[in-house]
Order: sequence, then C-alpha cells, then structure tokens
Amino acid sequence: MTHEMSGIFAGLLLAVVSVSSARSQAISVLTNRYDNVRSGANPSETILRPDNVNVRQFGKVFEREVDGDLYAQPLIAANIEIPGKGRHNVVYLATANNSVYAYDADDPAASSPYWHLTSELLGKPVPRDDVLDLPPNSTQHYLNFERTIGITSTPVIDLQTETIYLVTKSKEGIDKYVLRLHALDLTTGRERTEFHSPVTIEAVASGNGVGSQQGTIHLNARKNLNRPALLLLNGLIYLAFGSHNDDEPNYQYHGWVLAYDARTLRQA
Repeated sequence: MTHEMSGIFAGLLLAVVSVSSARSQAISVLTNRYDNVRSGANPSETILRPDNVNVRQFGKVFEREVDGDLYAQPLIAANIEIPGKGRHNVVYLATANNSVYAYDADDPAASSPYWHLTSELLGKPVPRDDVLDLPPNSTQHYLNFERTIGITSTPVIDLQTETIYLVTKSKEGIDKYVLRLHALDLTTGRERTEFHSPVTIEAVASGNGVGSQQGTIHLNARKNLNRPALLLLNGLIYLAFGSHNDDEPNYQYHGWVLAYDARTLRQA
C-alpha cells in the first residue's frame, strides 16, 4: 500500500485457496508491521505458503473506496462484536482527509463500512501547501500529498479495551493548526470520552533553536509531520514527529517524541 493510491483501498490480499479457513483463523494486525519491533513478519501464518502464493491462487479479493490518500497501514482486529451484526474480522483504514473507515475484512459483498468517521468530527484537514513556506507567488506545490494532510501515521489498536488510537492534523479558521490524539471505540467509532478523547497535542522543551521564545521551544502543529506509526507499550501511547520537507528555506521544525497515558490521554 503506497500513498500514490489516492482515493481507493486496493483490498486485502488473501489466498483464494483457503479464504474460509482464513476467516476462522484470522490474525489481528494491531500495529505497524505486526509488532512493536516493526519486524514485518507474521510468525502465526498457517495458510500462505510458497506453493500457493501464485498468480492462479493468490490475489486481490476486493476493493473499497476511501476519500483521501492512505499513508497509514490498514490494521485488522479479529472477532470484533459489531452492534446488531455479530462478530466479524474488521479492517480499519485512516486517510489524509481525516477520515476513518471500519470495513468487513472478509466479505467481498460487504461494500458498506460498519462505521465511518469524517472530518466533520475529526477536524478539517490541512491544505497540503500550508505546511511549507514557499516564496510569494510561487508555482511550486508540496507534492508528497494529493490534496490534504490529516491522518498520516499508522494508528494502533488495544484489543483489551477495544480502542483504536490515532493522530489527526487539522486547520481551524484562517491560521490555526491543531494536532489531536483520538481514542475511538473499535465497534462503533465512538469517541472514548471516558478516556478524555480527544486531546490537543502540545509540547514544550528548553532550547535556543529555531522558533525559541525566551529559551523555550513549542511543538509547531503546522510545521511538524506525524509520520512514524503510533506505539502502544506498557500502557503508554508513543507519538513521534519530524519535518514535512527538510530542504525548504525556513527550517521551522524540531524532532519530537511524546508519550500519553492510554487510559487518560494525559501527557506522560
């Protein structure tokens, strides 16, 4: 899955030879590249083998449309109780348009999401050129994004509380930019207000680098990009931020790593 696949989700790749078995033995993919060390390996795989992954037996099962670029890796939670619909394996998709979808992970005919949150709830995404300080009347554009910048990092899922955590980037009014950490119910998409979700992501650190005000540097929501995947470890959600573009004239960004309590969303 690459960010060039704007506006469409190209489907889960499952072995056609054993789709029914894949449903009953579904493995949850709760974080980027399977695990906290980002190994990219699934040691629990029992169906796919070199002899059945071929052009005759293996390929795209279905497509699902989405409303923006997919920078975040799709995640899967197995055996989720969807209200009024029973237990299902669900794939979660988050777009750069600040939109989140929960689709059935198995049924090609289930073309409607179980739930879908849009930017009306998650915040209006940032126009792509807003994050750069281009010369006046410049014809240049920030080409890393098709249109808008919203959710750009892979969320993380906590099965114990049935919660998916994600970071949005939004624009409010003329020149206010906001980063927020959300905790959403896996089954309905409901904002987990009992976790105090959402919270505005803010941070300060001592320093005299660019943007310093009397020896204090503030996290700049416009200039910083949340690209690394979220990490859940020992009850904390870890977030990391870097730059949108390293070689623009004004280097108004710093690298940040922040941690938040998963149950209270208080900065740790």
